[in-house]
Amino acid sequence: MSSESLERRAAALRDPRQGALEYAERADTTEAASLARFGLEARAQSAGSAPAHIDGVVYRRKSEPKGPMNGFGYSWLDDQLEKSKLPRPKLLDRQGPRDGPAFAYETLNLVDGNRSVQDIGNQLAATVGPVPITEVADFLATLQRVGLLETR
Repeated sequence: MSSESLERRAAALRDPRQGALEYAERADTTEAASLARFGLEARAQSAGSAPAHIDGVVYRRKSEPKGPMNGFGYSWLDDQLEKSKLPRPKLLDRQGPRDGPAFAYETLNLVDGNRSVQDIGNQLAATVGPVPITEVADFLATLQRVGLLETR
């Protein structure tokens, strides 16, 4: 969802006139249709709506390895990515708010065997900041590939 769309919806929610939200939704639909005529897509989907193949996936941390993944200049994950020849997930480079937690750190903290990828993305959006759900899903899938997580 574009920032313009979010602003339009926020303004509509504050607007006391009846039908303002419906107008904002109609504007978004009209914008998407206009872009489609030129072979373009609307901006990336919001962090609140996951593709169907992501929504129901639930991860849990394996019993090994235990402890933190970084320490004394060493990164277990970077080492595993290099050994496995996997690309570095974008979420690792996403900066959290000033003096706030890092997205990747909080994402791993939220993995508990009960929360779905979508639930984790929603929790991150509420506590750290908005993040594309595809980045969360990619990060967790990478952690599964290197042996840190498993699906429930």
